[in-house]
Amino acid sequence: MHVRNVFRTAPNFQELGEKYPELEKHLRQVRPGYCTINFKDPVALRELTQTLARHYFSLELDLPLDRLIPTLPLRLNYLHWIEDLISFPDSTPSSQVRGLDIGTGASAIYPLLGSRVFSWTFLATERDEESFSVARGNVTRNKLDDKVIVRQVTDSDGRIASVIGTEQFTFCMCNPPFYADNSDDVSSRSENRPAAKSICTGSSGEVATEGGEVTFINQLINESLLLQSQVTWYTTMLGRKVSLEPLVAKLTTHGVTRVTTTEFRQGNTTRWGLAWSFSPTLPPTLQAANTKKPSTIYSFSIPSQSMTLNTATSLIGGLLREMHVQVTPCPTRGHMTSSCDHMTSREDHVTTRWVAWVTATENTWSHGRRKRRQEQFEKENCKRRKLNSDHVICNSQSGSSNGVTCLFHSVMSVERNDDEEGGVTVDFGWIYGTSKDSLNQFCCTVATRLSEQLEKSKDA
Repeated sequence: MHVRNVFRTAPNFQELGEKYPELEKHLRQVRPGYCTINFKDPVALRELTQTLARHYFSLELDLPLDRLIPTLPLRLNYLHWIEDLISFPDSTPSSQVRGLDIGTGASAIYPLLGSRVFSWTFLATERDEESFSVARGNVTRNKLDDKVIVRQVTDSDGRIASVIGTEQFTFCMCNPPFYADNSDDVSSRSENRPAAKSICTGSSGEVATEGGEVTFINQLINESLLLQSQVTWYTTMLGRKVSLEPLVAKLTTHGVTRVTTTEFRQGNTTRWGLAWSFSPTLPPTLQAANTKKPSTIYSFSIPSQSMTLNTATSLIGGLLREMHVQVTPCPTRGHMTSSCDHMTSREDHVTTRWVAWVTATENTWSHGRRKRRQEQFEKENCKRRKLNSDHVICNSQSGSSNGVTCLFHSVMSVERNDDEEGGVTVDFGWIYGTSKDSLNQFCCTVATRLSEQLEKSKDA
C-alpha cells in the first residue's frame, strides 16, 4: 500500500456499519469487534465501495452491477504514484495539473478521486454508451463538472492522439482490460495461484480486449511516439507482471530512455505500473526499468523508546541538510490527514508518520565527495544552505530543470513504531532516477549516521 494511501489504516467495517445502515445489512461478524462482507456478493461489494467513497472522500457514486465496481485502495495507489512522478523536477501546482483518463468506466473513479483528493482537472474518455452516461452523471452528482470533462469516443479515435488534438496534459492514465478474451482469465491462472476472493463485475468490454493489455498499451506507445512531450508522463496499470517485459522492450527499441515501473500492493491483490516520458526537463536517461522487480523500497528501523517521531524527523532533517539533497514535504490534504505528511491516528490524535519527496542530483554523502562538496558550499556561501520558510527541510532547486542528472527521486516515510521497542522505521521508496545503488547507499548512510548520533546522545 502506498505510504500516503488513506487505506493503509484499514477501515473498521463495524464502525462504518454503525454510521451507514445500508452497509450494516451486508456485514458478517468474524470475531468480536471485527466484521467483513461477502466479497463475492456484487451488491455487498457495491455498497462497500459507495460507503468508502462517501465516508473518506465525500463522493456519491452510482455503480451499475453490470459494470466494474472499483476497489478504492488500488485506484488511490495508482493516483499517488502519479503524484510522485510529477513531483519532480518542477512540481506543478495542483490546480494546473491536467490528467487524461483513457476508458474512465461508469464510475469515473480516477477523475473523481483525482479532482476531489488532489484538486487536479481531467479529460476522461469512454467508448461504451451506458458507461459514458453513468460517468457523466457521477461527475455532475458530485458537482465536479468544472474539473472533469467526460467525452464519448469511438473505436476509430485510437487511444489518445485524435482526442487531445493540440492540448497539453501533465499525464495520461489507463487501466486496460487484462485479457485477450473472456476465457483468458481462467486459462492464464496457474495451479498454484489461489482462487479470486472477490467477484469480478463488469461488461465484456471491461474484462477483455483484442490482444489483451499488451496490444492495448502497444497502441498507446505508438501514439506517444508521435505526441512526444505533449503529455509529460504516459502511464498505465497492468494486471499481469509478464506484460511489463514486452512493453519495456518496445519502448527501448524506440529509444525511449525515460521509463520507470512500480508495483501496487493492496491486500491480496498486486498490480504493476509502467510510465514513460519524453519531457526535456526530466533526466535524459533513467535506470533501465526492472521488469523482474518493478519497485524497490530501502528501509531501516531505529528501535529506541527515546526516538520519538519529532526527534527522528529533526535528526534526519539535519542530516539531509548536510547532504544538500532536495527535500519537499508532501502536501497536506484538508481532512484526509491519514494520506499525507502528518498522519493523525483516530485513537489518540498523535502524529505517527511524516512523508516527503527526497531527490539527489549528485552524490554528496560519500566521505571524500561530501568533504569537497562542503568546502565548495562554504566558499560560495551557496543559497541552498538557507531554509525555505515553507519547508521543514532544505528544499534545494539544484537540478530542477533542463534535463539534469537525477541520481534518484524517492518518497521517504518516517513512521513511529507501535511495538514495545518503540522507535521509528524509515523507508525510501524508489520512484525513478539513474542509480538505485545510490539510493541504497544513501539510505545506509542515513541509518549509520543516525545511529551514531543516538550513541553520542547516550554518552553525553
